[in-house]
Amino acid sequence: MNDRRLWSCMLVCCFRVVSATDAADPQAATLWRELEPAWDVVAQKVVKLVGEERQHRMIDLAYASVGANVCGIALKRSAFEQAFEVFEDDAYRTLPEPQRKQYEQHLLVHYGNFVGLLTAEALLSRETFCRTAAELRTSHGGAAAYWGDEHSGR
Repeated sequence: MNDRRLWSCMLVCCFRVVSATDAADPQAATLWRELEPAWDVVAQKVVKLVGEERQHRMIDLAYASVGANVCGIALKRSAFEQAFEVFEDDAYRTLPEPQRKQYEQHLLVHYGNFVGLLTAEALLSRETFCRTAAELRTSHGGAAAYWGDEHSGR
């Protein structure tokens, strides 16, 4: 199954990066497109684990983290940490301890995969990625909900 809807949120965030990269550096654009199968695999696993809506939340959190680390955008730590609570629903709380730990490990691995993929994309065209992130900040939605007003100086 190659359902692009599973990672549409990521495409919206990174579309301008790809378009600009195509024009500026065709080799980087080719490498970016090579990441698509990885996005498909990770997205499918996350949707299976937490559902599509929470998958979008995880991508937003990963994008916010990468924007903070690569572009120096300040992260609203409390809002960022609180956003992870959506993954601790009633179904999670009723799991036996070993299954709960396994669920948490899967969440962390998949979140890490999203962060890794977004970091790779960001570093292919840092300037474009950071410009897109700065534009996204003005929307205050998605990943921007977890960014503060000050740059972290990175």
